[in-house]
Amino acid sequence: MSKKLSIIILLCVAVLLPNIATAQEFTIFAKQKVVIADINDVNERKLNDGIKQVIRQGIIDACTNSSDYEVFEVNIEDIKRRITANGQKINFANICKTIGSRADYIIFTNIKLSSSELGAQNITIYVTSSLYRIATGSEIKTQVTETLPNSQSIVSSTSQLVANLLGIEQKVDKPVANVPTNEINQEHYSADSLKELDEKGVELFRQKRYEEAVQCYRRAAEQGYAPAQNHLGVCYKRGKGVPRDYNEAVQWYRKAAEQGHTAAQSNLAECYYYGRGVTEDHYEAVKWARKAADEGNRQAQYRLGYCYSNGKGVTQDRYEGVHWYRKAAEQGHTAAQSNLAECYYYGRGVTEDHYEAVKWARKAAEKGNRQALFRLGYCYNNGKGVAQDRHEGVRWYREAAEKGHTIAQFNLGLCYELGRGVEQDKAEAKRWYQKAADKGHPRAKEKLNNM
Repeated sequence: MSKKLSIIILLCVAVLLPNIATAQEFTIFAKQKVVIADINDVNERKLNDGIKQVIRQGIIDACTNSSDYEVFEVNIEDIKRRITANGQKINFANICKTIGSRADYIIFTNIKLSSSELGAQNITIYVTSSLYRIATGSEIKTQVTETLPNSQSIVSSTSQLVANLLGIEQKVDKPVANVPTNEINQEHYSADSLKELDEKGVELFRQKRYEEAVQCYRRAAEQGYAPAQNHLGVCYKRGKGVPRDYNEAVQWYRKAAEQGHTAAQSNLAECYYYGRGVTEDHYEAVKWARKAADEGNRQAQYRLGYCYSNGKGVTQDRYEGVHWYRKAAEQGHTAAQSNLAECYYYGRGVTEDHYEAVKWARKAAEKGNRQALFRLGYCYNNGKGVAQDRHEGVRWYREAAEKGHTIAQFNLGLCYELGRGVEQDKAEAKRWYQKAADKGHPRAKEKLNNM
């Protein structure tokens, strides 16, 4: 190499090196875009729009103060109108699909008062925010905070809440590198091995070898295998192989549910509905039930139907209730079949139709559902949807009564007293009246007093 060429190369390197360093120092990474979705008032319009706007400002502040995130303005109502115009149902999946690749994350927020009235003393506002990844529709994390009802406290608390959400997301996405293998304290398994561990646990559980089953479930669950996490949650809920612990059950259900495991989502919904291991919260119950119901889980479909029919966690909508009952009933869910029969019998959310009522009641009654047994007995006894047959009515009443159905016990007593569908027997009538009266049935008490 000539001396002149060497000098030229050295000069080029000297010029380029500072520029390379500068380029590395000032590289600009695109910020992740966050959509702020609806801020829902759990207390149904007890909080005014001004408070919602303050909460929204807290979310905006958290994103603005982050070097990695920015708010992407989307009119959610416009999104909903577009979904409706396309003949689609307004749900989380379609909202994410409509937003598409324009944004990365979406935050949903619920607000709830500690008292039913805003003017009450010592009021507290509870703010729950959930961060979702739009591309996959998966929930990343949910955080809850409480705040006093003044602007400064609301903005500060909400901003910190969302900052925690975004911080957790950064940790989730941040790769772990250069971890020496000798520092890993637990066994690691391939996906196939995790599945085999879980399946082994299932087989041991069937054999009632619960403690061994729990060991298998736990090894797979701690490696993040969702089916095993759900199974471990079931063991804690039922006290099989471990002491019963609803709090622990909820933790494992949640881990699996956040990975999209539908059975775990349904189980978590049940925990929220009944307040097992968590504070009773029908709104959260509906949220998790909907996720599983949309994927075809029949228990979640039943729960969603029940919540809509009875206004639990959602505005009462009996038509929507029937919609979800039917989906569950068609998959053989016994309680859903019985409830669908009741909807047809009374015309709740559907046109009154006693023939359909009998059809669905029979399906549930054949599997021992006591309300369906009673309904079938009533229909036969009174000729509703079937030809009147009091002997058949007594048969179904008796099955329901023996399972403890109070009205069936009273009606069976009446059949014995009057000799309808059975030979008249005052002593037998009194026996069934007594069973109903013991459970507080007023007419049964009157009958006993008059006998």
